[in-house]
Amino acid sequence: MRLYLLVSVYQNGKQIVKSSAISIEPPGLLSDLLKLALSTNDIPNVNISVDFQKDNSKDWHIILKGIQENLEILIFLKATHIRFIWNDDYDDINNSQAEIHKNAFNILMSNATNIHFPLAQGLTIRNNLLYNHIIDLLRIQKLGWFGNTHTTSGIQNSLKRHVEALENSLIQLWASDKKWEQFIDEVIQLCATSKKYVEYLDNVNNRMRIIHSSSIPIRNGIDHIKVLDINKTSSMSNKYTDIINLMQDKAEYDPICIDDLIPHNVFQAAYLEEMELPFNITLYRYYSGNYIGTLNWIWKRPDTVELFDKTKESQSLLKAHKSLPKYSTWQMRKNVINKYSLYTRLSPAILCTLYQDLTGNAISNSNLISQEVQERIKLMYETQDPNIVFDLRKNGGFKGT
Repeated sequence: MRLYLLVSVYQNGKQIVKSSAISIEPPGLLSDLLKLALSTNDIPNVNISVDFQKDNSKDWHIILKGIQENLEILIFLKATHIRFIWNDDYDDINNSQAEIHKNAFNILMSNATNIHFPLAQGLTIRNNLLYNHIIDLLRIQKLGWFGNTHTTSGIQNSLKRHVEALENSLIQLWASDKKWEQFIDEVIQLCATSKKYVEYLDNVNNRMRIIHSSSIPIRNGIDHIKVLDINKTSSMSNKYTDIINLMQDKAEYDPICIDDLIPHNVFQAAYLEEMELPFNITLYRYYSGNYIGTLNWIWKRPDTVELFDKTKESQSLLKAHKSLPKYSTWQMRKNVINKYSLYTRLSPAILCTLYQDLTGNAISNSNLISQEVQERIKLMYETQDPNIVFDLRKNGGFKGT
């Protein structure tokens, strides 16, 4: 029996996954549910507490075995909402209470030398996934920040002011001393690099403003493609066995996405363009941008030039093009919502969901609350359950009476 649950995850007192609707098939452990919620196979090596809510109840009930408990317990207890909680700084609450009599100075010094990391971001957009992967990589390499340096953040204007202050310091009397020459050269290089970074931030911000205000998609599926004809070879490498098995019985000009069969690293392009296969193929590559990377389709071609059919080749290109994810800009969605809100009393959240269903828009909400509301709307549509009730006024800051 497949489970359909709402899952929340708290890390260091901050909610990093907000009531996301997730389905999972028993058997398994609650740790499998947590991996699904975090979109990763790496679970923090800390004491993770788990509690749940039953249907039509606001009370939370703790699961003593935590993430090591079987998923079947959720079916038996009729759980609807699961909550995972942990604190990176205190792996074991009991141990921290037992160590209350330790020397305070030693604890302060120990904490000052510990490596700290920024909190994980929500999993609503690809940039956040990339951010979380970088933090995981730093943790694996045992690299990080001391103290609370990792919590600092700045803005472009602040960086400009710091650069100007550095440059002004170089005209002080002390800077005329010869012993500071090497230091001054390095400061000048630092200022030059910082100015380039400020200029880069300007360009990025201007580019994003243009993208958000555009009434047409920025990625049109035409300007960012690469199409290659790859001829069959007499020798074949074992690393292409999966692709050969997939394409062996496929008809000519039938496009197949092979992203699940190819390596996702810097050698991907060479892997594809040097394919050794027993049949001729056409490779269609589309660079989608963001964190998705490059999408790849292939289809078989005739063995001889005489049998080549340009019409079928064009149809294959169109099929691959239709399979590309579509991303609407903020302005495009805003135009649709403003237009149809004049004719209906549906809330903007429902209009956004309808817009995604009708246009195939694949973009995710960057706002966690909007993402939560949208997921609840989709859950209501998919289950068609009249007992699922939610209050959209919460998204507008409504606190209740």
